[in-house]
Amino acid sequence: MAKFTIKAGAELDMLTAQEVDELLQRFVKKMGEGVKFRRVVESYSVINDQIVGEGFGPLPGYVWDLRYLFSAFGAATTPAAVEWYFNDPSAVNLISITTNSATAVPQKFTKNTFIVHPGEFLLPRLSAAADQGSATNISLALGVVEVPVFHEGQLLL
Repeated sequence: MAKFTIKAGAELDMLTAQEVDELLQRFVKKMGEGVKFRRVVESYSVINDQIVGEGFGPLPGYVWDLRYLFSAFGAATTPAAVEWYFNDPSAVNLISITTNSATAVPQKFTKNTFIVHPGEFLLPRLSAAADQGSATNISLALGVVEVPVFHEGQLLL
């Protein structure tokens, strides 16, 4: 610490530029711990126009910031669509519809649009409005930024 004396007799302890730099480097390193980008991919069977399987959600102790959703059907499948719901398959919880076509691209979301906490999940369902064709299997993918629950504030940076 650098010390400065004021003519009135008081002393001030101030950090030097090097000390400030060291503190900031430690802080940034600490803030980066535990943050990781995850690509979650699952394959499901389709029986009677229904996806057989559970939804997607973080493991206990982690929080997800959803960045993209994607669906791909088997090669012999005619175009179909997947509706993505947050926790419950009701109209108010619909967050996205992804389609299967030659030009299908992931549905992307901006930072902090959908935060998924432990016990919450994203639920995929085949769209009733879409022509399901001959779908027998489907691959679903999503990209998330994952942090420990106690580091959720890092998602705001």
